[in-house]
Amino acid sequence: MISLTADRFAILNSLNTSEDFGYIKNIVKLYLDSYGVTYDFVEYYIQTDTETERSTAVLLRYNNFLYCSVGERADFAELSAFILGFSDCECYCNKPIFENTTDAPDGEVCYVMSKTGEKRTQDPSVISCENARTITDIVTSELTYEKQTDFFLNTSHMLRHGTIKVFSYIVDNVTVCVVAFSCNNENSSVIPFVYTEKYFRGNGYCRRVLDQVCSDEDITYQLLCEEHNIKFYEKCGFSQIDFCLRYRL
Repeated sequence: MISLTADRFAILNSLNTSEDFGYIKNIVKLYLDSYGVTYDFVEYYIQTDTETERSTAVLLRYNNFLYCSVGERADFAELSAFILGFSDCECYCNKPIFENTTDAPDGEVCYVMSKTGEKRTQDPSVISCENARTITDIVTSELTYEKQTDFFLNTSHMLRHGTIKVFSYIVDNVTVCVVAFSCNNENSSVIPFVYTEKYFRGNGYCRRVLDQVCSDEDITYQLLCEEHNIKFYEKCGFSQIDFCLRYRL
C-alpha cells in the first residue's frame, strides 16, 4: 500500500531502514530538512507491506522531480503503476522498477560516485558563494525560464536555511564554477550539482572546488554522474559504488 504522509518521524524511520546506498535517501532527507512537510509542491509517500507493516519504499515529489528509495521487498508492480501516474516528471530510482511493465519508460543509468573527505590547504580562488542568482545563471543557462525560476527559488531557500553550501571558483572576479553540498547529515553529504561554464572547462577549476568541498575527513561525499563523466570524477578521488536509474515520465 502506498500512502501520502506528512509524518516526519515515519518518513525518517522509513529512510533509516532503507536498503539503498544513500544518495537518494540523503536527497529525501535534504528536502525534508529544507522544506519539512507543509509545502504542497513537496510530497512524501511511503509504501508499506500490509502483512508485516514495514515500509518498503519512500518517495519524494518535488515539483517535476520524483525520487524513489526502494527496498528489495517493495511491491514493484504497485510502485511502477503509481509512478507512471506522475506525468512530465523526471524520476530517479535506486532500483529498476519498470522491468516487467508494459510500455515502460526508458531508463538512463546514472552512477553513484563516492569519496571520503580529505583535509586540504585553502585555495584562495575557491570561495563560499551565497548569491542564488549567480549560481542559477551558471547552472541553468541552457534551461527554460520556468526551470531557471524553480532552481533559483530552491537554491535560495536551501541557502537561507543552511541545508546546502555552495563553493565557487573565481577567475578575474568572475564566477566560473560552482559546487553545492548538503549540510544536514553528520556522516555523509550529497553533492546535488556541479557546474563549470563551458568556456572555462578543461582548466581544472572544478577539481579544485571539489577538493575544497570534500575536505571533512569524517564525511563521505556522494554525487550522481553519467557514464562519460566517470573518469573525471575518478581523477577527483571518487569511486563508483552503485547506480540509479533516471526515467522521463
